[in-house]
Amino acid sequence: MSIVETEQGVGLLWGLRDSFLSYARRVGARVELGGGAGLVADGDAFYFPLADQSGFEVTALSGVLRFDGRVRILAHHGALDVRVVAPFLTVSPGLGVLSARTRSGEGARRFDLVEADLPVPTCDGSTLMWSACETVLSSGGVGLFQARYGAGEPFAPIAARIHWPESQPVVAG
Repeated sequence: MSIVETEQGVGLLWGLRDSFLSYARRVGARVELGGGAGLVADGDAFYFPLADQSGFEVTALSGVLRFDGRVRILAHHGALDVRVVAPFLTVSPGLGVLSARTRSGEGARRFDLVEADLPVPTCDGSTLMWSACETVLSSGGVGLFQARYGAGEPFAPIAARIHWPESQPVVAG
C-alpha cells in the first residue's frame, strides 16, 4: 500500500466518510490502490495525484480539475465494494462537485459523489489550495455506498492543491 505525506504537492485529498472508513477497518476490509493513489500517513484520507488542470480557468477560478488514481475498498466477500476511480473536481465560485467513475475503463460512467463548499482558495506563490472543504453526499453518490447514506449527509472534507502561475494574482469572486 502506498503511504503518502499529506503535503504531497498537487493533488486531491479525500477521506470518503469517517464512519465508513472506521467500519471498513473494523471488518478488515481490503484497500486496493492504483494509478498513483495513496493513503495519507494517518490513514484518514486518500491522495489522488493531479492529472490535468487544462480545463480550469485561472482568471475565473472555475473549471474542471482531473485527478488520477484508483481506490477500492472490499469486504464481506465482495458484498461491500466501493470504488473511486479518476476523480474530477468541477469548480465554480463557492461550489465544487467531486465526481468519479466506479470502475476503470474509458467507457465507465462518471457519477457526482459529493458537493463541497469551496471558499476562496489560498496561494503560496506556485500552488493554489482549497483546504478542509466541507462536503455532503450528492444524489449521484448514494448508490456507491449501497444507499446506506442519504443525499445531503455530511461526508469527509476535501482538500485540493494545483499548480498556479506565479504571475497570476488570486482574486476573490
